[in-house]
Amino acid sequence: TITDPDGLADPARGIYSTTAIMASSPKPDYETVSFTRWRWLTYMSMFVGWSSFYFCRRSLASSIMNLIQDNGFSTDDIGMIISSFAVAYAISKFVCALLSDHVSSKRMFSFGLVLTGACCVVFPLSKNVTVSSAIWFIEGLLQGLGWAPCAVLLKKWFPPSQMGRWWSVLSSSGNIAGAVSPFLFTSLSTVWNWKFNFYLFGTATVFVGVSVLFTMKDSPSDIGGITSFSSVNGKEENSQEKGTRVEPTRKWYEVFLLRDLWIASAIYAMLYLIKNGNLNWSQLYFIQVAGRSETTAAAIVGMLQVGGIAGNMVMGYISDLFLTAKTEKTKCPRAPVLFGISLLMVFALHLLVSTVTESSSEVWLSMLMLMVGFLVDGGIATVGLVSMEIVPSVLAGSAHGLACAVAQAGAFAAGWPFAYAIESYSWSAAYRLLELVSLSMVVLCCYLLLLLLRGLAQARRKVE
Repeated sequence: TITDPDGLADPARGIYSTTAIMASSPKPDYETVSFTRWRWLTYMSMFVGWSSFYFCRRSLASSIMNLIQDNGFSTDDIGMIISSFAVAYAISKFVCALLSDHVSSKRMFSFGLVLTGACCVVFPLSKNVTVSSAIWFIEGLLQGLGWAPCAVLLKKWFPPSQMGRWWSVLSSSGNIAGAVSPFLFTSLSTVWNWKFNFYLFGTATVFVGVSVLFTMKDSPSDIGGITSFSSVNGKEENSQEKGTRVEPTRKWYEVFLLRDLWIASAIYAMLYLIKNGNLNWSQLYFIQVAGRSETTAAAIVGMLQVGGIAGNMVMGYISDLFLTAKTEKTKCPRAPVLFGISLLMVFALHLLVSTVTESSSEVWLSMLMLMVGFLVDGGIATVGLVSMEIVPSVLAGSAHGLACAVAQAGAFAAGWPFAYAIESYSWSAAYRLLELVSLSMVVLCCYLLLLLLRGLAQARRKVE
């Protein structure tokens, strides 16, 4: 006689019902109400926090004309301030990436927001270019505390097959802030003083920094849930202590010896040069070359960030589609996406340098900014993931930190060196430089494609 103490038998069929057994089983940790609530609270805190970091960062670019008119700064002075930020940000992003695996991500994120906001409030008090550069250098150091904990939190709260899309959505919060900031800052400056922008958004960022201490959790284990996600045979599984594959111990400095990572990092730097070159200087470019007003130029440049929002979303989703059973074990499954972006980037930058005149319509200029923003931010989101996937998983954090640090070389070049090209040659020469950079990016993306093809060929030989 078969007993049924739990009431799981199916009387109509005379057997135990699989459906009944499954329904009676407890839900996995990552499907509980508590896990879901804290995952989205943490994610929304990162979204608002990262946009706050970005508002503080973009406050300088939106105030360039005011700094030139009120403080008497030259174009070279502005370039020096921008480059000082880039140098500090490069150092900070790498160091913070190494620290992020060993300290509380929540506290690191909160600490960065509070001090970033405070530094933003202090910046407009100086009228000396050296002091202003020093303050903005400190701002760059503090900004590095933003993305590193976000990268760690994303890996802890989301499975690998969803990383591309959620990484991209989070990145788009910066684009939203960047799209709003030029128009918002210009509008507020006409009502109050331009310094009010720094005071307002700096204070708001401090408030957000304090708030995230109460709305974030470092990992699901803080609420008694899973410790991490892993991907097995294309399906997400939560890895507990039992059954988790232990990878060989690797030293963080081994990332410096990985040639493939340096290639991806160089692409990262080129994308940052193109992005920051346009973010920092396009408003002035449209004022002086296209003859637009400050408000109109700010609105046009805002389309760069609108395009970035779409680029982050679309490219994150598309690149996830390339993670198939055949490609997920290769070194660079997202290479075709990067290659396509680099080709289109050459075309977009050529149009930007050759078609912008005083007779150009606002619609056309906005379309150019939209196109460049879509490609450059889609590329940045994709290459950020590539830098983590191209190395052993135990080195992913350090690899991403190195790639971000190298990327700041591009941000640095978009500061004083770009200003020097404008002053010594012309706007056309400076933007031709960006076009040449995009051509170089095509060559490096071909190398990543070869890595993918080589991996697919090796997998095919193993099957045979």
